[in-house]
Amino acid sequence: MTLTAGVRGIKKSFIIADSRATKTFPDGSVVVEDNAQKWMHFNTYSSIAVAGDASLGAYIAKYMTELSSEQQPFSDTKANFDTKLKEAAIEFNRATGRYTKCAILLVGYDLTQNDDFDATRLGEVLADGVRLHGDGVSVNQSVDTEILQAMGNALHSSPTPLSRGSRVSVDTKKAVVIGYKVTINASGVEVETEEADSFESLFYGMDASYNRIELPKNVMSDLYFKDVSSMNAFQVLAHDTIGLITFYKEVILQRSYEGVGGNIFPVMMTETGGLFYANELTGYSLTNGTRTVLRASKMIDNKMHYLDIDDEYRPYIGLLDIAKTLEDANYKLDFELEF
Repeated sequence: MTLTAGVRGIKKSFIIADSRATKTFPDGSVVVEDNAQKWMHFNTYSSIAVAGDASLGAYIAKYMTELSSEQQPFSDTKANFDTKLKEAAIEFNRATGRYTKCAILLVGYDLTQNDDFDATRLGEVLADGVRLHGDGVSVNQSVDTEILQAMGNALHSSPTPLSRGSRVSVDTKKAVVIGYKVTINASGVEVETEEADSFESLFYGMDASYNRIELPKNVMSDLYFKDVSSMNAFQVLAHDTIGLITFYKEVILQRSYEGVGGNIFPVMMTETGGLFYANELTGYSLTNGTRTVLRASKMIDNKMHYLDIDDEYRPYIGLLDIAKTLEDANYKLDFELEF
């Protein structure tokens, strides 16, 4: 099984995926590999990740890519997913004769809309970075003036105290985290959708469904409002990447998810595009001084590579690679590939 997740925040959002892939052959034999790049840059304003049947997910990714362009607005990309997913799944079924299902997570920025957030949730996340330091301690946070102004306006204009469900409009573009679940069965094709709210994570796990969780306030505060005055953009990206890898490893452990493995990749999406930290990451324990490799990966010849069990770096297999393999096999593979 897999774990793919999206985090909907302010100014930046994230798409997260592990790299475990399972091949099942007709004789029942199973091969597990950690070589799958389940996420892909879709265009400037969006990224996607796939879980479930990798062949179906890859077919859809290629189908949607052919409808896209690098500068396509997110609203148009989402419209294609909303209206064309069923058509893509029907074509897959015609080509393969298979009944199956997959999940596709779409994360991006809609530049045609301003964002809005749950006022109480935003306030809790802002306050947490201060609360942890205790009374009488001066704390520096990096909070955009648009957010402070929006909260101030909301507090002064609301006739009643702000509470859960009260929305605050912010002068930033709208972050979108939406999950599609595509099921092909004897009755046809069913497409279900789920969308994350502000400071919420939408993830797809071993129960083959989307789950929503509010990320802990300290995690969100660190991601969005930490003091970055002494950090450059590269350091911020590395810091956020380590924090998200650590958090989702805890989620996997707490929920006893099996079949999740390999490296975990958080990809940051902003209003101007996506970026990710590619190379190896090492964690350092302040308690005992030990170092732990959080992720063994690197870029070689502009392609992502992972460290295999034989200590050799090998290239990840991406969604469009799988789509090409499927096409070359005339849509009749001798194994099923599960993410």
